[in-house]
Amino acid sequence: MNKEILNSLNVFNNEQSKRLIAFFKKIHGKCDGRQYPQIITCLNAVYKKEHTDKELEGIITDGDGDGGFADAIVFQKDSFDIFDFKESSNLGLRDIQKFRERLNALIFPPSPEEFVYDGTDCFRIKKHLEKIHSPKNKRSKCNIFIIREKFSTFSEPINKEITKIKNNPGVEIFFIDNEKIVNLLLEQDFLKKWLIKKSNIDILSNKKVLNSVNEYEFLILKISLSDLLKLYKDHIDRKKDLFGQNIRLPKRAEKFSSGISKTVREKTENFFLFHNGITITANGISANATCFITSEPQVVNGAQTLGNLYEKYNHDLNNKQLKKAKVLCKIIKADQDLTDLICETSNTQKAVKVEDLRTNDSFQKKLEIYIKSESKGKYKYERKGGKTEKNIVSIKYVKFFQWTYSALLFEPAKAKNAKQRLFEKDDRGEYEKIKTTITENLSKIIFLCDVGIFVENRIKEEKEKDKKGFLRNIDLHIIAGLFLLKSLEIKDFNNIYKLLKNYSNETIKKDKNLNNNKIFTKSIGAWKYLESKLKN
Repeated sequence: MNKEILNSLNVFNNEQSKRLIAFFKKIHGKCDGRQYPQIITCLNAVYKKEHTDKELEGIITDGDGDGGFADAIVFQKDSFDIFDFKESSNLGLRDIQKFRERLNALIFPPSPEEFVYDGTDCFRIKKHLEKIHSPKNKRSKCNIFIIREKFSTFSEPINKEITKIKNNPGVEIFFIDNEKIVNLLLEQDFLKKWLIKKSNIDILSNKKVLNSVNEYEFLILKISLSDLLKLYKDHIDRKKDLFGQNIRLPKRAEKFSSGISKTVREKTENFFLFHNGITITANGISANATCFITSEPQVVNGAQTLGNLYEKYNHDLNNKQLKKAKVLCKIIKADQDLTDLICETSNTQKAVKVEDLRTNDSFQKKLEIYIKSESKGKYKYERKGGKTEKNIVSIKYVKFFQWTYSALLFEPAKAKNAKQRLFEKDDRGEYEKIKTTITENLSKIIFLCDVGIFVENRIKEEKEKDKKGFLRNIDLHIIAGLFLLKSLEIKDFNNIYKLLKNYSNETIKKDKNLNNNKIFTKSIGAWKYLESKLKN
């Protein structure tokens, strides 16, 4: 699936690439730009953001006359990043030799006096070099990213060249292939550190890891709502994800919001007695004299509390009541497996369904990326909920799996009746089977989305109450039927409706104990009937 994701992203980036090529041609008279889609995909993955045209105009250096060095240069606060792209499946000796020679000549000359710009690189490179060598812009670190489709084991001569590059002061070198790009896209962007001042909290319990002085397995603290909401604000301001490991996102709930706000006002100093608490996982927990330090904190239980209180108090986070109101916090050092288990067992205020446990699967994340890019941003595959931008159609992951099971595995009744089973991984479950089916039919899934949304919209538009109720019973059968016909025509929609209505009437005539719910959820008969009619 990795290859298909990258191809889809590259196609998705074509329009932006065309705009950049036109921009550079206007300035320089010519521009190749064949690698721009791949360059954009990689930059977006490394920096976990979608770059604007303006940003890329100042980053990309690849094009005619670039001298074979540095396809992109990104300036950070105290460093600069150099990207070398090649459309090849490995790193050649001559490639790395040439790159090192240009690096030594242009970036790391023996002395500043010996740096001479020889004019063989394009204008964009020259501007970057002037910035790198300007006394006002001294940067202590240089990150080099070598990008290829795939890397095999490096030969001894190549390793020697890599070592020579690494010997330059402040240099780090990273090798990124297609698989790594996809993994970077799947990685969530978490806040690196959260400092909890000991003076602001009540320490109820902690447990040190054996043979370690400053590391902890867990902490149990009373932390003020003010500090927790500031942590949430910090994530929002830095565009980080505080709830990335949670199986759910915060949802606006008027009754819940008013209730918890009332508790903050009326039970301020005893707030922790009336709240279930917040559970936070982290990659590590350490301490110094004044602070506990957590790395990559993630709220895995308590998203509703923070989300709803932040919505009410985001302009007044130093509110006296928020500072006085404290909540019990469990902070646990956890790997992914333990985090998943904590998510499953701690989200007890609302029953955890088996489908909720799949929202953080890497497959679900890949599907989210693929559907967005392959549909050119038309669809958002919604794993957890959240806000959907205007003009983007949201497709909930549970519905999509039902559509897949109906149209690609030809079981609309089972998809309707036993949707939880679609997400189970045990012997009864169908999750792995559906994953395989989707992977083998990636070229068809955007059309499946088109069909699913088409049917949903037709049902929403129906005014007649009885007909609308019947359409809701047969929606998955209609989706499977239209997908079989490869049609988005209203006449085919109406024909399938008539066929299934006739089937229902005839079936109920034969057995008065049946109803539409049983006919279209308990038996494969309706689909077999429809399939035979459509194929004829």
